[in-house]
Amino acid sequence: ILSDATDVEAALQQPLRSAASANVRSVLQFKVDDDDALGRHFIARLRREAARFDDMAAVAISFPRGLIIRRYDHEPTSYWSLYSSFIGAGAAVRLAEPEKSIFAFRHRLIPQHLTAFSSTEGLNYVILRWHAGDTATEQKDNWFNNAAELTPDAFVELAEDDFGFLLDQDLGFLTDP
Repeated sequence: ILSDATDVEAALQQPLRSAASANVRSVLQFKVDDDDALGRHFIARLRREAARFDDMAAVAISFPRGLIIRRYDHEPTSYWSLYSSFIGAGAAVRLAEPEKSIFAFRHRLIPQHLTAFSSTEGLNYVILRWHAGDTATEQKDNWFNNAAELTPDAFVELAEDDFGFLLDQDLGFLTDP
């Protein structure tokens, strides 16, 4: 989407209205940032879960199981598993107002505004956290209390099915402070 709008919400209004009109209802939207990756089974899982709630005009769906690669300053790269509902990566909503976007909510607050469900099937996201990332200071100082550290081999084993495409990537920006 190319837009002259000064904010994401304004830029998405017309495309969301058009999509809702073509779909005869509001569309299901999900969020992913440029420092996140969604698993290769994510879309199939989202479609399956969304079909369960097809009769609901507004609903939110979370996929809380995922992985994190972390490297701040001069600390060694570490690998983590995480269970966190309505983390930004892959949080999905269908809203009653067709022109409203998922960006109208802070992702962790979505369940305060909509009927919300979580699916624990599979690993659905990889989040990168590093010293130059846009949430670096906030995340380093407020690390997830329910994240479990993994060995590099355990990370690779968990990531192989859904995130095999990441395993051959050069993530040097994480490992080179």
